[in-house]
Amino acid sequence: MVNILNYKDDYYNELNKLFRNVHKQKLEESNRYVDLHTHHGAYGLRTKVLTINGRLVGYITYFNSFMDMFKNTLFVKEIYIQKPYDTCGNYKALLEKVRNFYILKRYKYARLSLVLECDSSNGDLISKLNLKTCRKLIEMKVDLDGPRPIQTNLGIKFTNFRNGIDENKRVIVQNSIFADTDGHIDCDIDDIISEENQDYYLEDGGTFIDVNGNTAGYSQVIFERYPNPRLYIVNFGLAKNFRNQGLGKLLLYHTLNMLYSKGFKEVYVTVNSNNTDAYNLYTMTGFQKTCNYYDCIYEY
Repeated sequence: MVNILNYKDDYYNELNKLFRNVHKQKLEESNRYVDLHTHHGAYGLRTKVLTINGRLVGYITYFNSFMDMFKNTLFVKEIYIQKPYDTCGNYKALLEKVRNFYILKRYKYARLSLVLECDSSNGDLISKLNLKTCRKLIEMKVDLDGPRPIQTNLGIKFTNFRNGIDENKRVIVQNSIFADTDGHIDCDIDDIISEENQDYYLEDGGTFIDVNGNTAGYSQVIFERYPNPRLYIVNFGLAKNFRNQGLGKLLLYHTLNMLYSKGFKEVYVTVNSNNTDAYNLYTMTGFQKTCNYYDCIYEY
């Protein structure tokens, strides 16, 4: 018998085991991950489980956005069904079950984030569910096995981001970096301060590159704890007027050297598949592809 049920603590051990198998986690990290995804107060996440003949074989974790532009869209953070129960019908049953996030609210779309190649469980999910792909991100990793050589010209300076001082500076340069990116929404100081209170935030993880006293770019490192603890370079880039001058490589090398000096062994980055300049920069500096992330739309 197939049932889709709200998560309750009775399922904790079974769900923990499933999470651990999916993400190859140690028990301690898996406990934290399950706790995060099964308490409604955490980022508004909710979880339902799929049971077959009383055995838990799948789950869906989801949340809604309060932004008007997504008022008809439910966000699926993760969906997984164990083989051999991973049929199209069972996946659709999970998605249909969460369509009514509120009693009087029926969503028109579900937006899913899928990982392909490094997790074969989602290998044919896009075709199974006839999903529309909105965006493809490539995850890459580099080993920090030694310092990179940096030769900076006169007038180039690296400075660390300072909490409580540089928020406005970061807002200006970050919005400039991503102004021509599809779907970009400008951030403000409140966004930056909110980020500083997140558990992934590293207080000494931000770096500006300045050229002749002008802020040319920014690089940030965060520590993602879930599902697998790892460092990521984020918000990396240069303002439009400073591109194609070799500054991106300098900023990236400086970031990698900073991490190496702190004893870190590896770092990850995700890049939009359409951003060939960024992809080539990371490839040239030793990053190698680990998997693809897809943002997809399921239409009810």
